[in-house]
Amino acid sequence: WVSQHPAWEGVITMLIAACESLVIVGIIVPGIAMLYGVGALVGLGLLDLWPIVGWTAAGAALGDGVSYWVGWRYKERLRTLWPMNKYPDLIPHGEAFFNRHGGKSILFGRFAGPMRAIVPTVAGILHMPPARFYAIDFASSIVWAPAAILPGVAIGASIGLAAEVASRMVVLIILSVVGKPEPMTLVLRALSTTAAFRGGRLRGA
Repeated sequence: WVSQHPAWEGVITMLIAACESLVIVGIIVPGIAMLYGVGALVGLGLLDLWPIVGWTAAGAALGDGVSYWVGWRYKERLRTLWPMNKYPDLIPHGEAFFNRHGGKSILFGRFAGPMRAIVPTVAGILHMPPARFYAIDFASSIVWAPAAILPGVAIGASIGLAAEVASRMVVLIILSVVGKPEPMTLVLRALSTTAAFRGGRLRGA
């Protein structure tokens, strides 16, 4: 759907990244898996890499910003509000992580799946200065965005390569079946030569 609606591809990617970074939502919605899927479309040549990376970074910063605001707005009362009261251990774990790493937890938490959606909220609860939070958050979003997209790009590129090789093999097989075995013979001969060469090297070793 994303590849068929290019006018929406950036907005959709941004919303996926925002959900991945949004308090509670990031725990429920498999945002990182969806971003891998977007990356696969890039690897297949259906989307452009750098605009997608930019939208991903923007979405990550947006989700973190909303989570930070929620923590800043509701503070300790957030523990008793729905849906946070359904996850009583979430804020304490985030506070322990934040107290251990300080401001760097915004960066570290970005790459720690369970912490990604709660650390910005904890930063808001603990009244981390907004200027410091957003400076670290914007930098971490820029660093994280390629890490979230590139694995999918590799997957998509490998799928495309496998499909290309398979299609060429099918053509060669068809040619051999219809009475033109030369292309297939050449391929098999090359494979046999390669196998013999590797076998000789192994025996020599």
